[in-house]
Amino acid sequence: MLDKVININANKPYADRKTAARTYEKFIRDPHVRDFFPKDSIVFSSAAVFLSKLNWFVKEVKFTKDNKVHLVFFISEFEFQTTIDFVSFYNNLRQEFKVIKKNSGDYRDSLLTAKLSLKKHELNFDESIDNYRLTGVKNLFSRINNVNMGTDLQRTDSYVLNSLLDGIKEELIYEMEQIQNAVYTFIQKFDKFKFHENYVFEDDGSDKLIIERISKEYV
Repeated sequence: MLDKVININANKPYADRKTAARTYEKFIRDPHVRDFFPKDSIVFSSAAVFLSKLNWFVKEVKFTKDNKVHLVFFISEFEFQTTIDFVSFYNNLRQEFKVIKKNSGDYRDSLLTAKLSLKKHELNFDESIDNYRLTGVKNLFSRINNVNMGTDLQRTDSYVLNSLLDGIKEELIYEMEQIQNAVYTFIQKFDKFKFHENYVFEDDGSDKLIIERISKEYV
């Protein structure tokens, strides 16, 4: 695969429908994007059309020579990062997401990060767009911000990490599954790698959602 990057710069993420439409206009005019898409007119690219429907701001899409794609995007004030490894896609039963949020404080700002792994279930390329209010994600990050901790907590600190999910786990799983589905649908439209629709992954008996790590640093 080509080692290509779409990198669209912006001062802030996009959070509403009107702004999302402006994102699409920027997207189709960006010279790097025009070079990246294989079709003559980006206006008719299915990936670009699907992007225009999402209430997201896609910052970077990078296909690498070792058959991976790295995706960075914003939903509201949250930055999501994930990498899809096409070589081991069906053998790897989980998809990892790094979620980042910057908090403004009275004296200094902080950067909150959560590394989540989500169980893959069934590939279903549903193009219906959720409103992505991210109530579960917002509640999780509110709790992370209130944790009295040092630099970071990892999966070995399971008692604290599991307590962060009390009462919000199912909502958070639903939100992350919707995001995961939209990510796969978006990548599918580049015609660089074809997923097997309706493919059902093996159930390894692990939790649907695992918090692998959280961190809080001051910036």
